[in-house]
Amino acid sequence: MRHWSIVISALLVLSTAGGCTAKKPVVFGLVTLDGKPLDNGNITFTPEAGDGQTSGAVIGPDGRYRTDASPTKLKVVISSSKLVGKRKMYDGVPDSPTVDILEEVLPARYSDMKKTELTDTIVPGENEKNFELTSDKGTRGGRP
Repeated sequence: MRHWSIVISALLVLSTAGGCTAKKPVVFGLVTLDGKPLDNGNITFTPEAGDGQTSGAVIGPDGRYRTDASPTKLKVVISSSKLVGKRKMYDGVPDSPTVDILEEVLPARYSDMKKTELTDTIVPGENEKNFELTSDKGTRGGRP
């Protein structure tokens, strides 16, 4: 009889311990620029205090992203580019292949790691984080 009580106690301890595991943090959401979904780009989450791992995701054509993240306060960098031209890969080579010339679409306050104003805190489980960005249209140097 004592044998069964030990087995049952052990099973209860194991089943209780299994239920205590924290859910892995996942962050997802929508990135908009001037009210419209951003149609391309990358989003990066970097722990401010160095107490986690950097993670990131590609922003889809519908402005949506999803990635795992560390459960901490994070600095957020969002970048997006547009094609502004092409150039030869090798100067002075007549049949040189060409490469795209890309230009950053977003202001540095979102796209530059040293200047970003975006931060957020992630907790275990699902974290919906939408970012409503605005361009610098009609301003000089990002100032009104």
